[in-house]
Amino acid sequence: MDAHPQPFHDGTKVQWAWDSTSLGWLKECPRKYQYHMIEQWRGRGESIHLEYGILYHAVRGQWERSRAAACYVTLLHFLGPARPMTRP
Repeated sequence: MDAHPQPFHDGTKVQWAWDSTSLGWLKECPRKYQYHMIEQWRGRGESIHLEYGILYHAVRGQWERSRAAACYVTLLHFLGPARPMTRP
């Protein structure tokens, strides 16, 4: 028995089991369904737009953290060294 059974009848391209993904591809574009489900085409990798967004947000987060750290150092410099509290 296969570890991952195919949703097609043996030796044919007739699909007997439908999931939301394959049905969505068929409703969206029959050619997209054919390429993805029947011919098993897959993309080479992630979308360039997705890669750009991931990198942008990583750099932006790092920039925000460094800005916050710089503000903290400036605040410590402005306040001066910590002095022990004394009671009057």
